[in-house]
Amino acid sequence: MLADCYETSCHTGKHYHVQRSDGTRWVICQNGAGRWEIERRHPSEALPPFSSGDDAARFASMEGRFYCATITAPSSERLQIRVLPNFGYWHTCPLGQWVASLHKENGEFYGFSGGSDSLTEAKAMGLRGASGNPTLTEDDALRLDWYEIDVRDPKLGPTDPFRPTTQH
Repeated sequence: MLADCYETSCHTGKHYHVQRSDGTRWVICQNGAGRWEIERRHPSEALPPFSSGDDAARFASMEGRFYCATITAPSSERLQIRVLPNFGYWHTCPLGQWVASLHKENGEFYGFSGGSDSLTEAKAMGLRGASGNPTLTEDDALRLDWYEIDVRDPKLGPTDPFRPTTQH
């Protein structure tokens, strides 16, 4: 949920409060250059600014979650395409990008497809990587049945790379 803030004691300047259905909250603030930043607890966790408040809100709200779609690869193996926001877990692409990775159905890591500033492009990168077809487009990726998974989901096996090792 993205909502304007009318609290007088809150931040100065244009900002929104974002709240997920599980109660997790973030503040999205517009900086002096007109770009949108996700407020973080520590400066070391700062992300690059986003071009719109909606982009920043979507990125923030997916912290601890990822989008997932499953396809049958040319080898007849079923592969999961996972797209998640990079809050610093992936060192192979910049902080603040969407990362596409491939996994076997049991959660075992299968490969990295890349990162993008665009969620839709990251989904397409994952589809191209899983299918081996470099001509597939963003429209092809959007036709897949995407769903969200929380990293604490019990369906993720104990060896799944997205399963946290400690509970916070």
